[in-house]
Formats: sequence, C-alpha cells, structure tokens
Amino acid sequence: MYSSTDSIFVTVYHMGLRLFQFRISGINSQADLMADLKNKLAGYAGKLLTIETRNATQGWSRKAPVLFAA
Repeated sequence: MYSSTDSIFVTVYHMGLRLFQFRISGINSQADLMADLKNKLAGYAGKLLTIETRNATQGWSRKAPVLFAA
C-alpha cells in the first residue's frame, strides 16, 4: 500500500475544521504513518479526528475517523 518513495499528503480535521496538513515520504506501512501521526497529534489525544491521506505517487486517497488514546 505504501512505498518509501511515495509522496503522501495528510490533512487532519477536527469537527469539520482543518487543523493542519503536511506531506510525508519515506514510510513503508500504515503503522509507520500512524506512529508519525500519533507524535504530531499528541495534543489531540481523546478527540475524534478525521484523517485524509492522499498518495500522489500511486493515485489513491482515503478518509477515516481516528481516535488516539491518551
């Protein structure tokens, strides 16, 4: 699903408001992406967020609700 050379664009929403967006590369799995997001979103633990990911290299996108534990 991911390759270390892929360019991934990530947008994070909370209650419909865009919190931030960034580009990441060098990940090899969904677990790598989630670990990176958990570090970046430490201040939002316990809040329901919507994470939108777009793989510009492979041409797919997905949106999913995420709740990080404290």
